[in-house]
Amino acid sequence: VFQYCLVANSGGSGAWNTDIGVDGGNNIDTDPLFVEDIDPATAPTSAGNLQLTPCSPAINAGTPDTTGLNLTATDLAGNPRIAGDTIDMGPFEHGVLPCGWECPAGPVLFVTTSGGGSEDGSSWANAMPSLQDALLTACGCPEVTAIWVAEGTYYPDQGAFVTTLDRTETFQLCNNVSLYGGFTGTESNLSERDWMANETILSGDINQSGDHTGNSYTIVNGSGTDLTAVIDGFTITMGNANGSGSFSSPQRSGGGVYVSAGSPTIINCLISDNVADEDGGGIYNRLNSDPAIINSRIINNTAVFWGGGIANFNSSPALINLVISGNSAGSFGGGIYNGVSNPTIINSTITGNSAGNAGGGLRNFESNLTIVNSIIWNNMASGQTTTVSASVLNFLSTPTFEHCLVANSGGSASWESDIGVDGDNNIDTDPLFVEDFDPAMAPGDGGDFQLISCSEAIDAGLPDTSGLDLPPTDLAGNPRILRTAIDMGAYEFTGAPCGLECPEGSVIYVREGGDGDGSGSSWSNAMASLQDALQIACSCLDIEQVWVAAGTNYPDDGLFETTGDRESS
Repeated sequence: VFQYCLVANSGGSGAWNTDIGVDGGNNIDTDPLFVEDIDPATAPTSAGNLQLTPCSPAINAGTPDTTGLNLTATDLAGNPRIAGDTIDMGPFEHGVLPCGWECPAGPVLFVTTSGGGSEDGSSWANAMPSLQDALLTACGCPEVTAIWVAEGTYYPDQGAFVTTLDRTETFQLCNNVSLYGGFTGTESNLSERDWMANETILSGDINQSGDHTGNSYTIVNGSGTDLTAVIDGFTITMGNANGSGSFSSPQRSGGGVYVSAGSPTIINCLISDNVADEDGGGIYNRLNSDPAIINSRIINNTAVFWGGGIANFNSSPALINLVISGNSAGSFGGGIYNGVSNPTIINSTITGNSAGNAGGGLRNFESNLTIVNSIIWNNMASGQTTTVSASVLNFLSTPTFEHCLVANSGGSASWESDIGVDGDNNIDTDPLFVEDFDPAMAPGDGGDFQLISCSEAIDAGLPDTSGLDLPPTDLAGNPRILRTAIDMGAYEFTGAPCGLECPEGSVIYVREGGDGDGSGSSWSNAMASLQDALQIACSCLDIEQVWVAAGTNYPDDGLFETTGDRESS
């Protein structure tokens, strides 16, 4: 029995030759267009290349439902076994490059909103005008490893092979391709881009009405990928997963980002103002998806049921250097919902989220997650901010907290066991953000979750950060570790220690005995303590030098030192 096969001399299903066997349907009889045929007269031989060329009729011609076929994850060349909507015939998957398209010569494709020149993506001057077309090309051409995208707004329904106003269209990521935003359109080096200043927006507002009506169900899809599929430096906004079908489909869950059996890398992104009728307003992960989500803000997203910011089902993402704030879930997990999932949460700030039922910050069901160096503060559940459930609600779950600030936990000194396992060095005190966000206003965008000088979260993180895979900078772009220890949360405090102030200028002046107001701003206002000057210089980013006048300075002389302490240095 032959089904979804290409068989020479068979006539195909339209004119089937019964001497071949039984026609199970959808068979064809036409040249498969191999890269290089093998002449059977030369057998035995190892010559030939049986991978498919772009116009092969065998591409996307396999069975639509591969359930039960026990396929491997990759083809014979090590590429994903299903690259397009449907599996190809034969042992090799071609990829997604359309018939008639050619792969570019260089490793980078360039995209701007208006395009330019030949629009082949070979340079900024010849930029492609469609991000969808660039992705289609890059995912079909092994030579292309990156797409550089200039500032502006891009919609998933714009491109040669997508349908205008089709809500199911999405930006599909693929392995071994990094998608970078934040360019002006003149850069020659990746380091020249500024993703915060040059906002590059992936918008689901395909009808450009300014509201969520008729918007894309999900904007970015990372399903079937691994960590080599990278999206870096984008705003992902205005997705509206309010369609029909299964609750776990991208039409119902994951308004911003949807990941099924995939593990992309999401870095330097803002995921905001997305909606899901089911779960995961901002991000939805399912079926053993383990994405790395780094240095990003997930704010102002809504899920009707679970996981306003992020919903994880049978998945274990790494969540590093994140702000998760202003998200709302109608039922459980205003910030994050974990169902049979074991994520790792590192140096993240979860605040100002709201759940209609329970788990304002986190809701864990049969999940054993690890939370390190993080802040969970001022979340709301059932209209309350002072209950355990406002911060964390567990069912058959044992999350472990270490070096964290967790509201309603009591801290390690008087730990509330309903929060989870105390891994030690946890605290429960106001983190002293620059500006809080009221969770009663969620979904919403507001607050400034950087720390002020007397916050107990400063230098209170894990002393040894090796193995945490932290980025070199915090969420504001400042060095991730400035002093003796890392701070809790997504931001590193960059001001003077509590009780001291950063002077203007780049130099601090020190003179034995001090002078004037003692601020160190000039010789006439010199500081009296070299230790205090060093404390300020090591915390205030604008200070580059400390000038010290003739005289004698002692290591035990300073605001934070003990007189006579021989260990002072």
